[in-house]
Amino acid sequence: MKNDNCSMVYKLADAYYRKNKSKNIILTSAIAMSIFLIYSVFAIISGKMDADYLLYARNGGEITSTYLENASKEQYESIKELDYIEELGIKKYVGYAKVNKMDEGIVEYLDKVGFEKLVKPAYGEIHGKYPEEKNEIMLPIRWLKEYGIDNPQIGMNIDMQLRNKESGEEYENRGMILSGYYTDYVDPGINAPIAYVSYKYMNEQKIDIFPVDEIMLLQSNLYDVFSIEEQLYKDIEMLDEQQQFIGQNTLVRQSMEDLFGNYLVMGCCILIIMISAFLLIYNVVNISVRREIKQYGLLKTLGCSLKQLKTIVRIQTEKMLFKGVVIGGILGVGVVGILIRGTLERLFFKGKGDADSISIFYWGYLLLAIGIVSLTTFFATNLAVKKTVRLSAVESMRYSEYSNHVFVKHIHSAKKTSILWMAWRNVKRIPTKFMISILSLSIGYIAALGTLVITVGTDTTNNILKNPDFKISSIIEMHMISEYIPKEFSDQTPVIPKSEVEAIKNIDGIETVNISKGGFAVIHPQEDKALSPKMKASAGESREEFATLQIVDQKYIEELQQYVQKFKISADIEMLKKGEGVILLHHHELSPVLEEEVDKVPGTNISFYNLDSYGKDDTEKIKLGEMKCAGYIDTKNKHFPDLQMTTNGTNIIYFIISQEGFEKLGMDEKKFVISLNVDTLREPIIKQNVEKLVENVNKKSQEWNQLLLYSNSEHLASAQSYIKVTNLVLGTLGIVLLAIGIMNYWNTIVTGIQTRKHELVIMESIGMTGKQLRTLLIAEGIWHWGIVIVLVGTVGYGILWLMGESIKKELAYFRFYFPWKLFIILAIVLLIVTIEIAELIYHQTKKGSIAERLRFNLE
Repeated sequence: MKNDNCSMVYKLADAYYRKNKSKNIILTSAIAMSIFLIYSVFAIISGKMDADYLLYARNGGEITSTYLENASKEQYESIKELDYIEELGIKKYVGYAKVNKMDEGIVEYLDKVGFEKLVKPAYGEIHGKYPEEKNEIMLPIRWLKEYGIDNPQIGMNIDMQLRNKESGEEYENRGMILSGYYTDYVDPGINAPIAYVSYKYMNEQKIDIFPVDEIMLLQSNLYDVFSIEEQLYKDIEMLDEQQQFIGQNTLVRQSMEDLFGNYLVMGCCILIIMISAFLLIYNVVNISVRREIKQYGLLKTLGCSLKQLKTIVRIQTEKMLFKGVVIGGILGVGVVGILIRGTLERLFFKGKGDADSISIFYWGYLLLAIGIVSLTTFFATNLAVKKTVRLSAVESMRYSEYSNHVFVKHIHSAKKTSILWMAWRNVKRIPTKFMISILSLSIGYIAALGTLVITVGTDTTNNILKNPDFKISSIIEMHMISEYIPKEFSDQTPVIPKSEVEAIKNIDGIETVNISKGGFAVIHPQEDKALSPKMKASAGESREEFATLQIVDQKYIEELQQYVQKFKISADIEMLKKGEGVILLHHHELSPVLEEEVDKVPGTNISFYNLDSYGKDDTEKIKLGEMKCAGYIDTKNKHFPDLQMTTNGTNIIYFIISQEGFEKLGMDEKKFVISLNVDTLREPIIKQNVEKLVENVNKKSQEWNQLLLYSNSEHLASAQSYIKVTNLVLGTLGIVLLAIGIMNYWNTIVTGIQTRKHELVIMESIGMTGKQLRTLLIAEGIWHWGIVIVLVGTVGYGILWLMGESIKKELAYFRFYFPWKLFIILAIVLLIVTIEIAELIYHQTKKGSIAERLRFNLE
């Protein structure tokens, strides 16, 4: 053979390719399956996260993650220089406009980045453009419909009533030109419609951009709600002690946490997928190509050079790789495209627009899958070629991964221990292959269990089921009803009437009743030093404010004490427990400067007055008593102990107090909230009875003193679509990883025994019976099975527990659950597969006489 005969090399490669049809099918299938699995897993996960992102954006009306209020131009320019801030926009509240006779809409100005990058992604069906001229305006569809415009046209004139926020209550009639319109998806019952105006309109109205009402920031996804605030406070100087950053997770990060809990778990899942896919393709390719070493040795004998040998192998590999890439790519793109679009639109985006903006094809993941599989394939084939090069021509022709040395002294024995010992020796004879097999199957097994742990633990059902079956509460917010105090709402006025409370308790089928109790009082924030940080945060200057005091029991106080100690929060729980103090709860309202001021207030007094004192002179006020301030606690911290509060949010002065402290003040106790857990079978009937009671109370009450009924079953039902999609994604991930593990195990065992056919025939020829051979093959499989089960049950359990602890730091409602049932089911399935593989190989090795099989394997 001439060493430069390229034509002959290509002919040989083609001949080998056509001769090894079964090997080609196996390798092509493995390549296609690997590409399909890698692409599918990554694409489905990304599709789910993209859907979460879009849903959050549409519900929130923008994708901004962090805000700075009342910011200066200098602060804006400083933030612009920060490398961890990806987008920076400006929002200015211009004023208000009449939507109809009763309602107002908000008029805002956004700069280009604010609209294009931070708000526009949350809207749908955007027509036209953002206003540029002073008489141009952009409106939401729902606002236009209020004007009776069902078919808006760009450039049409609209007569509007506008007023600037600084011009008092007077509206100006003004004709505006519609420059664009859009569809928003925020809750219209909570969020007023927003109209956008131009920078030229601002100039005409003599409204300066700075200080800007809000600087809108989108930080790097690596920063969570707390780390971004901490970093920004280090880098940006605040104008005063009241100014603060309000941070949130980016929507991308929040979507990731909803699915995986944190980046560590997501990274581990990605690593497992990559390792599993690598082991699968490496195992199949390496085993298959190594079986050709004898033939490559023959080529070396005939004078084939290393370069020619590599070319022969490369040509065959490229042909199989090309077919596998095409088949796997088509399968992955087709299946994932149908699954993502159909599933999301059917289950996920009801009432929130369509899913057209979500990609159904991910070029990056397809190229990643092709890259991983291609590199692994060439890596494995190259190893086989290198093995041939290291061997002489004669050694290559006689090559076998397994030694043909047979331990005859064990074969004649019919004792099970002897066969088991031989099986163990065979299993560990090639450590690399043994470790790959065990590692691959263990990873697949643990990954399948892990996806169930994540699915069950992060299931939002856990969070929902923590809620009571029914909750009855009042819509009363004291600062909203000041005009009715004390004439229509006094210390003696109940929130939930006592008679209704007793009636509810007597309903048959109610298992537990939990009542949140407390009272309302008047406070003088300007007189009490303890309230100074809170009032500075809300820029409050009023002389009188209302306070809510909620009674907490000793069990909750103990839980709060553990929380305070664990997270090192400055609060005197002993003072609360003894009935000497109160703790002020806030909704993440304090700047770092004010938090430092809070550290100085514990022990200072807060005076409480009854509701009859509201609006009266000091001489007429009735003082209930004084309590020491035991500290401030932020309820927005994800680990804050669950508390059934009557109201929650900013600008509300909310205290918790012990029963003993409440009695010292001598306040009239009010029932704020009633929570019920009921017999599941009787829930529909109980719901009807509770609804009637609430309806009767509301008929007798004013509009501002109505009761609300919350049904947890309805909440759970409305969340089912989201839960189904999440479980589908994680379930698919688990099945894929387990499939990869089983395929690796199958290939390792089957191909391993195939290469040992000659050895097995020799064993039979010198006395091993068919029964012993079958027992040997089954025992080898059981050794694999037993080691995997032990590893998964010990090491696997520890890994999953650590993963659960990591997730729990991010998701307070996460519940760790080791799926023992699935563990046992998979163990049984794996045992059956092991035995069936052994039986299949046994029957294959028994085909033909011993002489025929010896001759065939020697050829």
